[in-house]
Amino acid sequence: MNKMRMCSPYCIAIFAVLVSSCTKKSENHHSIHPDSLLASNHEILTANLAKVIDKNASNDSLSKAMMFAFCDSSGKNLITTNTELSGGPYFAISHNGELIPLQFVGIQKESSRSNGRQTQSNFANTGGTLFRMNDSELIPDQTYAIVSDRFLAGHHPLRLQENAPNSLDRATLSILASQRRRKIIKSWNIASLGTIGKIFIVLFARNDTNQLASLVVANGNRFVFEDFVGDASQNESVWRVDDEGEFDYKSIKIIAAFQSSSGFELARAWSGSEGENSSFLQDSFSKYVATINSYRYWSPE
Repeated sequence: MNKMRMCSPYCIAIFAVLVSSCTKKSENHHSIHPDSLLASNHEILTANLAKVIDKNASNDSLSKAMMFAFCDSSGKNLITTNTELSGGPYFAISHNGELIPLQFVGIQKESSRSNGRQTQSNFANTGGTLFRMNDSELIPDQTYAIVSDRFLAGHHPLRLQENAPNSLDRATLSILASQRRRKIIKSWNIASLGTIGKIFIVLFARNDTNQLASLVVANGNRFVFEDFVGDASQNESVWRVDDEGEFDYKSIKIIAAFQSSSGFELARAWSGSEGENSSFLQDSFSKYVATINSYRYWSPE
């Protein structure tokens, strides 16, 4: 990176956001659902970064064109808590990148019988926007991305292929360790984007009480990171509540992947003991920034 870029107003703004987020860590820690211990150093930080990098774009408009929903027990209906739409048509994205046309049913009011959980057993009682599939079925109780034709004009869905979670090759591990300046403890090659990209999860060695794991997308020699920072001083709840200090790669699920002018984008879910955080991740200077976030509470029922 040249001196001109390092001194740009953009980078100064990013630095200011980072400093501000760190100094406000304690007061922001309880502002997100308690199942996510990462609130202060991951979600809040990326949300603040998103405000900086997207100051010329409308995240409000984006959230009306792309959202997260979950499926009922029949696999035929989806509901999203987002009730502000940008107009149709809308599509669900299957895991192989297929576009599934959706029929808008209407706004479903939350029932007095609702237990507050976003699960298939409470589907009929959940408030939100209801969609139906006429010719397809999805996996019951799973989270899916819903997108509009407006979103698809600038984002091309990619086919996801799940891989056996084998460790990465030595050359790749060496590059990743060098970029993060940490030894790698474990790695998992979880998915491929056809022949154009690969998706990894990497667990790094602990630095004092700082734990670090990363979701990494590789395109040739270019790597884009979403970092998950944990606090090892919390013992039983390092990254998430009651995670026993273990970062489970199985808790990370790629819901959908897209290619846009900015690179590869991901719709990613991260499950914990009480629920699931879903985020739409966009590439900004080789770092994934969550520009849309959703929380699905499911336990205990």
